[in-house]
Amino acid sequence: MEKILVEPEARFKFERLCDSHHPEEVGGHFLGVRVKDKTIVKEVFPVPNVIDNSKKRNTYREHDWGDFWATTYSKTVNLEKLGKFHSHPNGAIPSTQDMKACPGLHMWLIHHNKGEHTFLAARNYVNLEVILINEPHEEVSCPQIKGDKLILGLGYVESSGHLEINGVVNSIVSLKDETRKILLLALQHRGYSNRVDLDEVVKRSNRTKTTVRKHLNLCVKIGLLGPYWRRGQYVVKESCFA
Repeated sequence: MEKILVEPEARFKFERLCDSHHPEEVGGHFLGVRVKDKTIVKEVFPVPNVIDNSKKRNTYREHDWGDFWATTYSKTVNLEKLGKFHSHPNGAIPSTQDMKACPGLHMWLIHHNKGEHTFLAARNYVNLEVILINEPHEEVSCPQIKGDKLILGLGYVESSGHLEINGVVNSIVSLKDETRKILLLALQHRGYSNRVDLDEVVKRSNRTKTTVRKHLNLCVKIGLLGPYWRRGQYVVKESCFA
C-alpha cells in the first residue's frame, strides 16, 4: 500500500503557507521522489488562488500557469512533480464532492490552529496513509549500482545498506556489507573528473583511511572503481555506467 512521507522542511513550508494566509484557502503542487511503495514529499510549490477570497474564502482554484511553472521548477531542483494540494482553513475534512474534484495524487491540509494541521491524501479517490517524518531520507544522486552495473539516477540508501532506485530494492550481493556501504559513499562523494573525495568518505564512514582504502581496493579489483594515477585516489569508471 502506498504511503506518503512528508519530510520536515516540506511540512514546515506547508504549515507556514497555511498559517500565513488563514482564513483563506491556499494550494499548489508538491515535489519529491517515489521509492518503492513510498512517495516522499521534499518540496512545496505554492500557486496563487484565482478565486476572490474576500468574497469566497472556502474555495481554491489554481492559476492557469501553475502547472507549467511547477513543472519547470521541479526540473531545476531535480525532483518529480508528485501531485497537488490545497488547504481547508475551516477544519473540515474533504467532502465527497471535494474528493471527486481532485483526481491523481492530492493532499489536503486541514487547519486547526496555528502550527496544528492534519495531513490527508488520496490517489484517484482512494485514501492513503500520510506519515510526517522527523529526518530526511539519505539521498544519492551520483551513479548507482543495479545488478552488476553502475547507472545514473536518483535513489535512496537504507540503513541496511540496500539501495532503492525507481521503486526497486537492489542489494549489491557480490560485496560484503562494509565494502558496499563504503562504495556507496564513494559514489555519493564523486567530484571533478569522477574522482572520489577520499577524505569525505573517511569522515562519513567513521573509519580510518587505511580501512577505507582496503574496501575501495576491493572495488578496484572487480572493476567498479579505478585508481587515479596522479594522487593515489580513486575514480569512478565511466565504462561501468549502464
